[in-house]
Formats: sequence, C-alpha cells, structure tokens
Amino acid sequence: STLDVILPEFLDFVDPEDLVVGHAIGDNDLLSINLALMRMNHQNGTNIRFCPRYLDTVRLAQQLLPKRKKYNLIALLESFGWHSKKKHRAFEDALASYVLLECLLEDSAEKPDWLPDLLTRQGGRELVLQYLDYEEDAH
Repeated sequence: STLDVILPEFLDFVDPEDLVVGHAIGDNDLLSINLALMRMNHQNGTNIRFCPRYLDTVRLAQQLLPKRKKYNLIALLESFGWHSKKKHRAFEDALASYVLLECLLEDSAEKPDWLPDLLTRQGGRELVLQYLDYEEDAH
C-alpha cells in the first residue's frame, strides 16, 4: 500500500530527536502513525515506534492564557501579532505552531533549555517572515 512506502520515508526524514509541536500535529495524528506502524511491524517483523518529544501548544495556551475564548492556531498567533499568509498548509502550520510556542514561552520559566529559538537563529526570522507577517503593535 501507499502507507507502507510513505511512512518509512517520513520516519527517515524525521529525526527521533526532533520536536513535535501540538498545533501542527495532534494526539490523534501520533496515535494514527503508531497504529499504522503496528500493522507494518506485524507484517514485517519489525518494532518501529514514533515517540518524539512533544509539546501541545493548545494545552500550553490553555494553561498560560486561561481566559481566552478561542485556542485555534490563527487566533492565538494573531494575539501575539503574527498573521499567516497561507492557512492550513502543512509547512506553514508547522512553522506557525513553532512561532506560537516561542511566543507562549517567551517570558516563561517553563521554557525548556533544549528548545531552540527559531526567531533568533541565523536565517530563522527571515524564514518565518516568508510565511508569516508580524505587527509590532499587536500585543
């Protein structure tokens, strides 16, 4: 099947040390990937699992911003002054989720030491600005 081809290629692309951010991929996505892997493992006699480090930006936003009414990616990003140029595209949503994570943790003691800061990395801010607009006065 197509999944038998695509899933191993996806796992070759994604390093086990990579970070997965919640608005970009959810609990159901991780479960679906692992169920598909279980089927493949059964057929192939392998034992492959997908268990990346995972931060759920929805839950984090609910903890840090408890009085908000909407916790969707677009609404949360806009509250920090970021606007997506294209909505509901995999790469753009993944990038937007990471920017949201940085915004949520910017002044927080909860920010893990291992979390890279995309916006201050060389070329990071330029990459983000290809896909997101920023309004300085928004927050």
